[in-house]
Amino acid sequence: MSEAALGSKLKASSTQSTRYVLKSGYVTKMGQVVKNWKTRYLILYSDGMMYYYKREVPPDSDDKPQGEINITKDCIGILTAKQVTSNGLIKWPEDAGPNTGFAIETRSGRTYFLHCESWREAERWIASIAGTAPNVRFEDGGDAVHAILQSRPSVRKPGEHKSQVDLTPDLPAAEVDEEGNEVCYVHKVVGGVVIKEKHIR
Repeated sequence: MSEAALGSKLKASSTQSTRYVLKSGYVTKMGQVVKNWKTRYLILYSDGMMYYYKREVPPDSDDKPQGEINITKDCIGILTAKQVTSNGLIKWPEDAGPNTGFAIETRSGRTYFLHCESWREAERWIASIAGTAPNVRFEDGGDAVHAILQSRPSVRKPGEHKSQVDLTPDLPAAEVDEEGNEVCYVHKVVGGVVIKEKHIR
């Protein structure tokens, strides 16, 4: 293996070892060419990379994804299900519940349409994606998405891929939540809104 190839491999390995999963789970995604709906497993990492697979895979799997989106660099817009419908962009599946969908607009001009099993899960995805999309713009000035961010701070599930970066807690000492987990809180600004994040230690 050449030095350049070895260096690239080591760099990729280093990047994967320092990032962690922000959110993962099954969604239903509209195809780009054939406009049908298929179940996909999404993984969003802390570095802003999102991958989707045909089935559930472990973090940083060697399995080839069906596709990927660089949310940090390429996401320029997030639409709620109501905004998608009001703009007449697509028709949601008949079995999709109210407010269970969302859309990701990218620099390439492609828009990804996805829907979840519940509106709560859709809001979790919207909040997670918005937190890694510094270039995102909002059709309504951000009111719809900001309301979601304010009501649903990002929460990592206990035992899921703990961040390897240092966190500066806003509280002098950790608290213990109702599940017995030691937690701390960190504030950050997303789209002009201060978001309080809960982190499991």
